[in-house]
Amino acid sequence: MKKIRLWIIVGIVLLNSIGFSVVLPLLPFMVGKYLPSQQVVVGMSVLMSVFAACTFFAAPIFGALSDRYGRKNILIISLLGSVTGYVLFGIGGALWILFLGRIIDGLTAGNISILFAYISDSTEPEERTKWFGYIGAVMGIGKIGGPALGGLLGSISMAFPFFVTAGLIFLSGLAVYFLLPESLVPEKRLKSLTFDSLNTFSHFREIFSLKEIKSLLIVGVLFYAGLSIFQFNFTVFLKDIYQWGPAFIGSILTLVGICEITSRALLLPWLLKHFNERSIGTVGLIALGIGLGLILTSIYIHSVIVISLAI
Repeated sequence: MKKIRLWIIVGIVLLNSIGFSVVLPLLPFMVGKYLPSQQVVVGMSVLMSVFAACTFFAAPIFGALSDRYGRKNILIISLLGSVTGYVLFGIGGALWILFLGRIIDGLTAGNISILFAYISDSTEPEERTKWFGYIGAVMGIGKIGGPALGGLLGSISMAFPFFVTAGLIFLSGLAVYFLLPESLVPEKRLKSLTFDSLNTFSHFREIFSLKEIKSLLIVGVLFYAGLSIFQFNFTVFLKDIYQWGPAFIGSILTLVGICEITSRALLLPWLLKHFNERSIGTVGLIALGIGLGLILTSIYIHSVIVISLAI
């Protein structure tokens, strides 16, 4: 029974990952209904940035609330919030409804901290790494499955993928309610909430105090900033330049996910045996730049492979 409970948690992580990426092949078409073509990229960027910002601020709050009131109830609330967000996004009808849907989903997507905490509560230290590894694996699977699902179902109806995702997350909420016991006993809960426990930035003071990783953090911020710019523009590029629909865009994003997982699972372990991490990271960043440059030459299949392997 314990393994079933843990696999439910892993399944919720998978649905979260699918839910985040299912929107990618559909965004240029959905936002394009409400904005002129030259403003679509800006609208998409703001829409996804709002989602990310809400998750950024909400994650520590949900984590602290689960430490105070228990994992199960807070997890159910967060899942219901995600269901509401996806339903609103599927209904659409106006740009502000899309924003409202992503804001609600972003605020409640902070449940990843609860899911990790549930596994920590329910496993012994020697098996915890294995289950965290499963979570990492299904996040990668979701990155592959989300665009494929969005593209496939989006070719039927733009709203359909969001209603399907909402339905799956609702079912996972029922599974949590009926099958998962509370993992945090009252004796181990926080007695009260403090400002620091709810403040996202309080956690960064400790991280940035470590001189050894400051440079790495700067590289990471620049890397993900550039990658985000690529992600927000790539789907619009495929739609406008190649006239691709959701299904084809979903397939190319799925290819990116497959290449990325193959790189991490097969290529990276081999490279680590023969080269140091600094060299691998440097070559990876250069390869990423080459891949982005190849897009300008319209060698799009080759470029996404190079980009994915670099990532």
